[in-house]
Amino acid sequence: RLIGETFQKDPRYSVYQIFLLVLAGTLVWFFVDLYLFVFPFEVLYYIVYFIVLTGFFFALKGIFWILGKSVGGIAKRMGKVQVTSPKFLTRRRRFKHIKDPNEREVQW
Repeated sequence: RLIGETFQKDPRYSVYQIFLLVLAGTLVWFFVDLYLFVFPFEVLYYIVYFIVLTGFFFALKGIFWILGKSVGGIAKRMGKVQVTSPKFLTRRRRFKHIKDPNEREVQW
């Protein structure tokens, strides 16, 4: 379809593209057939493995992002206080433990 649309706009450029595709296919077939060249399929396996692993990583990242947003929305509706920034977890902003004067420490 794309070659057909491009062919209507500029026939010379499309013929050039078709010529390059045919030439590339012929050269690949010629070298594989002539030199008995075996393409290292391990490279393809590693490329596919990398793509699958990266896709899995970003899928999990997206799922956890969606779950975090939904749990945060539910907590906000229930009136829960949520920590929105890791800055609240720094030493300066941590909650201070207030000792109860009526509570005695255990002596060992």
